[in-house]
Amino acid sequence: MGWLGDEHIHEYYRLISEKQQQYPNALYQRCTHTDVFFWVFLKAQWNNGDCDLHSLDYTRLNTYIDGREDTKSKPFADVDMVLIPINLENNHWVVARVDFQRKQIEIYDSMKEFREDKTYGQFLKPLQVIFPQWLEDVGFYDSRPNLRSAEPWKLVSIDDVPQQQPGSGNCGVFMLMFTMYLMFKLQFNFDSWHGHYFRRKIAIDIFNGYIML
Repeated sequence: MGWLGDEHIHEYYRLISEKQQQYPNALYQRCTHTDVFFWVFLKAQWNNGDCDLHSLDYTRLNTYIDGREDTKSKPFADVDMVLIPINLENNHWVVARVDFQRKQIEIYDSMKEFREDKTYGQFLKPLQVIFPQWLEDVGFYDSRPNLRSAEPWKLVSIDDVPQQQPGSGNCGVFMLMFTMYLMFKLQFNFDSWHGHYFRRKIAIDIFNGYIML
């Protein structure tokens, strides 16, 4: 398995959700995820900042609010956190963890070099601007009124996360592992040398149709 394609990521996200639902008493339940197209739709609405927040077309985004059968994701109303896979400029995978309680979006990135780019925060503006507006417009707070607040959402890059080996091309692999560990509330007990092991694990899990923990 070389570069991870969208189909691999979607399938592994589905397997993560299946594992979560199989063990409701052992694995954290108040977390779900989107798929890779959620970011694509969000970014399209942002339109490089040339958008009117009061006349956005949420048709495609709205299919995620109640969960999706194809990836077995949960309705947003039933969780406190949502994980969003993001492909930055079609060049690098990261995962964003949306924390509804704290009104915070945390970015988990396996390459420090990308986080040091001055345009990094600008790439992620759709999350900080469009996503909160979408929650308001789609009626999310009608079912979770206790979460409504006038405070602006924060965008935070998490520094203390495992890093991939330079030139390994493992950003997609680490993004999937970040997702799984965050979904299950596990500690990041791996490092750059686990990249090859995780790549094989993902391939085997997808082939077998279930995740081995």
